[in-house]
Amino acid sequence: MSAQASCSSETRSNGRNRFEVAAGLRYLGLAAVLAQSGTALAGHVDLAWEPVEDARVAVYEVHYGLAAGVYTNSRQTTAASLTIDQLDEGQTYYFAARACDQAKSQCSDYSNEVSATIAPGSDTSIQIPTAEPTQDTSGKGTDAGGRGDAEGSTDGSNLSESSGFPIEVGDLSLDQEWQWVAFQRPFVDPIVIVKSMSADEAQAAVIRVRDVGPEGFWVRVQEWGSLDGWHGPETTSYIALERGSYELPGGVWVEAGSLNSEATGTFDFQPFGERFGEAPVVFAAVTSFNESDAVNARIRDVTANGFFVGMREQEANAQVHAAERIDYIAWQASSGTVAGLRFEVGRTGKAVSHARYKLAAKTDFWQAPVFVGDLQTTLDGDTNSLRWRSTGLSAREIWVQEEQSRDKETAHAKEVLGYIFADVES
Repeated sequence: MSAQASCSSETRSNGRNRFEVAAGLRYLGLAAVLAQSGTALAGHVDLAWEPVEDARVAVYEVHYGLAAGVYTNSRQTTAASLTIDQLDEGQTYYFAARACDQAKSQCSDYSNEVSATIAPGSDTSIQIPTAEPTQDTSGKGTDAGGRGDAEGSTDGSNLSESSGFPIEVGDLSLDQEWQWVAFQRPFVDPIVIVKSMSADEAQAAVIRVRDVGPEGFWVRVQEWGSLDGWHGPETTSYIALERGSYELPGGVWVEAGSLNSEATGTFDFQPFGERFGEAPVVFAAVTSFNESDAVNARIRDVTANGFFVGMREQEANAQVHAAERIDYIAWQASSGTVAGLRFEVGRTGKAVSHARYKLAAKTDFWQAPVFVGDLQTTLDGDTNSLRWRSTGLSAREIWVQEEQSRDKETAHAKEVLGYIFADVES
């Protein structure tokens, strides 16, 4: 059986077949070394592309998934070719590549997309290992509870794999550079939420996430395009939960999932897989970087059946954005302990605006818990993000920060805030 794959080469219609690497790097075109049969053999696909002749390019990333434009897996290589192995028989995969510098602080847009269908009854060849992250992933040592300080990339809680609720929470310190966050427990298909951050620097910004995988994800602070792009360190928290639906003690339902959407300035409806008894609290975050313009996810009309979600770029932009992956976690308002995780999930009334709103957890936490907040409504359509300041062990002052690319006003109508405080027990 031939060791070289064959499939049809299909280019996505995005108005471009080639793409430019950030900060002046040259163009990279993905050219599959494939014939025209439409089927890949031997459980693998061989891809090749023209190398980028620029000293800053240190690594190429090949991203792929089971739907056009939805890339849930990635591989890295320093060569201008790569074999993707261990692909499922009968499945059609979609591939695109990009070039990055050593720190991955500069990466190109994705190349044109090609697809391949894996033929049944074929053997799997040896898988090429994924390149190790190039960022420093060390943090301070953790205590008995499994969490450490926010300094460093991550210190997440290690919860029991047999608990039936595979979750990890952790604190992060981020700036404008991409940073690798390594999970402290195993995942297969994690859903990641990083939403709301401190206000140590006043410049308006959002948090961007990309390349979520079983081992971790990349994350950074991104200022709106009208600003200078440099941003000092901020504190934030993340939640990672295995995709699926879970019933916690007391009949509390939690669902973790994702969708692929290009809705910008508009909304898509996302139904829940399991019907909640009442409208849950929803956290939604953009977790891909298919377009470099800063963007934030917004939510409205959360019900027991589902919710509406869309994206917002800065107000001076036309509200058009490439399709991105949006992860969500829906969690029934509740408090309790599961698998060593103490949590409190709730929502405010119509109360959070540009003015500082004081929120304190009702649960007694033994150390400062992680905090994630997200607006449950879009009563004011102006582009914004959530900022906060700690005022105690488990208390925050929270406000909506509008960006000012179109006008200088920052007043924002009162919205409903959803939140979670969580920590591992001592």
